[in-house]
Amino acid sequence: MRIRVAIIEQDTGYLEKITNVFNTRYTEQVEIHAFTVMNRAIEFLQSNRVDMILVDEQIEMQLKMFPSKCNLAYLVDSMGIESVKGYPAICKFQKVNLIYKQILSIYSENSQSVSESHLNLGGSNVIAFMSPAGGTGTSSMAAACAMQCAGRGNNVLYLNLEKFGSSDAFFSGEGQFTMSDIIFALKGRKANLAMKLQSCVKKATCGVDFFSTSQTALDMLELDTDDIIQLIVDLKNAGTYQYVIMDMDFDLGECFKKLQTMLNGIVMVGDGSAVANRKLYRAVEALEIMEKNLNMPIINRTFIIYNKFRSQGGKVLEHIPVDILGGTPFYMQATTEQVVKELSCTKIFDAFQ
Repeated sequence: MRIRVAIIEQDTGYLEKITNVFNTRYTEQVEIHAFTVMNRAIEFLQSNRVDMILVDEQIEMQLKMFPSKCNLAYLVDSMGIESVKGYPAICKFQKVNLIYKQILSIYSENSQSVSESHLNLGGSNVIAFMSPAGGTGTSSMAAACAMQCAGRGNNVLYLNLEKFGSSDAFFSGEGQFTMSDIIFALKGRKANLAMKLQSCVKKATCGVDFFSTSQTALDMLELDTDDIIQLIVDLKNAGTYQYVIMDMDFDLGECFKKLQTMLNGIVMVGDGSAVANRKLYRAVEALEIMEKNLNMPIINRTFIIYNKFRSQGGKVLEHIPVDILGGTPFYMQATTEQVVKELSCTKIFDAFQ
């Protein structure tokens, strides 16, 4: 589906440049109609349907002359302006890919969702990283797995659903939207969620896609089971990613149970300490019971990784029904970026190829 956009801009040089770029990079996604004179634009709109109108803030106009159901946004000269006269504002002088994402975001707010409500078992491989033992580096492992999968040429999304997690601790990319915008769209149930996801995603230099950390941790507390299920369903149905790497809090409640129809793998991380091993053992026991109660295979999709493993004092669980993928040492005096980079170069994640 192509979004029909009418741009009304007096700067002919800018108008020609942005039209050419959109026609070159986004010809399958956006259809641009450019105007320098308001009267010409109005004549066109009276007999042609468009989905969005972008008009320079300096141009005088009467809103009643535009289609009532058409999305409207103002083009402004400065960053940081969120709205003009109650309508969204888009800075003209930024990279075109960021303008494109803002167009997607605005359009998705008023576009009927095409998401399916049923669970699609096809599409992306969804791997959940979680651990009952805190401080073992589960998030670092999840980020490293995403980085390695992307390094093999796959389209990968790192999805941090931890209440107090931070994707920005591992990845950085251009864009103004955050996980808070995704949560707002999920709660509203009105936006075209698939398009909203596309508009909010950022791409790191290593090739991993991610959603930037929510504006406040309280936003993450708003996510409920239905929201998370709908999010994963849309991601799988979209078929954009070969891998969705979920980084989530350890919780075997209702949400985890419902996710079982969509998870291709469950990875728990320990460090070999007596306390962590005890928690891992109890977690495996709980998963065995859940498997029987749900009459659904879980154990054969569950794996353990040992991180920050110390040769002295560290022990590996024995006689358990889940596969142990391997272990990594404790990296002394290394930054988070350095640790994740080292972890991404190991063979631990080969099982997910």
